[in-house]
Amino acid sequence: MVELSFAESNCDIARAKLDEFFFKNSFGCKLDSDCDAFYYRETCRGPVVLPKVIATPEFEIRILEFKNKISMSRACSKEWKNSPACAPRAALPKCVAGQCRDLTVK
Repeated sequence: MVELSFAESNCDIARAKLDEFFFKNSFGCKLDSDCDAFYYRETCRGPVVLPKVIATPEFEIRILEFKNKISMSRACSKEWKNSPACAPRAALPKCVAGQCRDLTVK
């Protein structure tokens, strides 16, 4: 069993909360072309797939406010400091049952 440090545990929790935030905002598509990949995450985990209409400056402010609320930078600073740089991962945005999904993720 791998033991996580306090900071890593907090980062995992913050990441899960951010993913939940994105999931709640991923609904509202009818066609595959309604969805796109956005690089709102700070890690190599890949983009989040959302409806194109949601990607507004106001939504980006909401993301920053949410990250601040969950103390994302503080919770993940140790992990990010020790992580290598990475290239953005490609995504395959699709509309599945009214929700934008990345079909490259299993």
